[in-house]
Amino acid sequence: MSERLVIRDVEKALKDFEDRDPVTQKHLIRYMFARDILKEGDQIADIACGSGYGSKMLAMHGCKVTGVDISKEAIKLAKKHNHHENVKFHVGSIKQLTVWFFPKFLDAFVCFETLEHLEDGHKEILESIMTVLKPECPAICSIPINHPDTHWHKKIFSFNEREDLFKSVFSKIEYSEKNGSIIIGWK
Repeated sequence: MSERLVIRDVEKALKDFEDRDPVTQKHLIRYMFARDILKEGDQIADIACGSGYGSKMLAMHGCKVTGVDISKEAIKLAKKHNHHENVKFHVGSIKQLTVWFFPKFLDAFVCFETLEHLEDGHKEILESIMTVLKPECPAICSIPINHPDTHWHKKIFSFNEREDLFKSVFSKIEYSEKNGSIIIGWK
């Protein structure tokens, strides 16, 4: 399994948030941010969901979530530790959106710390996200800026590269004031 954060007990992680290490806190904050934007009943895709803790956080909020990850091991962990009646987990690649089992249209798309792991095809991936989003619905993503990790990260994004990428696909973009790595694209 590649670079992953495994949280086996989301409720405990949220309760003990202040005692968590800074990396875990940053990951949880991304999903807290998304949760604050989303509404109960929203159909959500959580791409590169890893061990599924974020999918479960969104499901606990009342969203209907499809969590997808390329790693069979991660999905196995997700199903074991982060199952929820509002979540379905699938093995799949972000480069093959059309084969996933999404509802016809989604209310939001969540994709945290993923695009930097791919060498190319970023614009095509975002364009395919647009095909499954309802009008005026958000794609909530995070992409680290100028991150020096070259072991796991195949593409190091500058702020301008990330902004240009999102502007080329979405009609409107916003940034999170709480976490500078989060960018929201609106269809």
